Amino acid sequence: MLDFLFFDDDALGRLDSFSRTVCTDGAVTGAVCGSGSKIIVAVTSEGKDLYEYADIRDYKTLSAKERDFREENPSLPSLCGQARTGDAVIGLRPLLAKLRINSLLADFHQHPYSASPMEDVKIYLTNIPATSPVLGLRESPPSSWLNLGGLSEDDKASVGHPEMIFASAGNVGKEVIFPDIELYLFPSGVKVETFGAPLSKLVFEAFIDGETWYYPILLKDLEMGKLYSLDITFTGKGTKDPETPVSREDILISTNILPWTEKENITVLF
Repeated sequence: MLDFLFFDDDALGRLDSFSRTVCTDGAVTGAVCGSGSKIIVAVTSEGKDLYEYADIRDYKTLSAKERDFREENPSLPSLCGQARTGDAVIGLRPLLAKLRINSLLADFHQHPYSASPMEDVKIYLTNIPATSPVLGLRESPPSSWLNLGGLSEDDKASVGHPEMIFASAGNVGKEVIFPDIELYLFPSGVKVETFGAPLSKLVFEAFIDGETWYYPILLKDLEMGKLYSLDITFTGKGTKDPETPVSREDILISTNILPWTEKENITVLF
């Protein structure tokens, strides 16, 4: 399902018209609006009630509307895009950012525990924004979070697709593995961590020599609709605190930032 909202392109930005259509591959659809210059907003609406926009009177109120992370589906993520009349294309992008764990390797050759593998490796996200503006335009830090300060079983259970924020990778040792794990989150927009506005983190948790160790990685400057492919080599034991960022001496990270170019991206011609 795809919703079109037309707003007057002026200081007031009043809602001109609204329409909902069913999108199928290769289908051509249309929408009607009044005369004059308009801002055209397109958002996906899978599983959303037709009256979701009943309280929308102008562009400002739409900008304040939010989507809930717990309702997101990685197979059908929320998409949004906008343009002005006169433009020919609206490119819809996911509100989510995607993290792909491409490869993992434990290289402890410089330590006395060089023969010890990382056992029962868990991978999860912390400090996840619980909501995102429906247009992805965040003007202030999120007001609510999931897995705030660490993994919460209650928060994980509240997410419709918990595999978006938690995965298991088994054991990691001297041979590189390719787990092909994908995690998702809304970008927070937080640049510098402050009280009440933490940076999101990607955390690896593992047993090494019978003790639990953590490798929290700060997630800065994430963008919606981007894919972050990570190749990670663990070179030390990390930290004992899931909120203390791992030292560069204990981990090597290679990151490729790619456009999210799978079927989730949609281009609307009009």
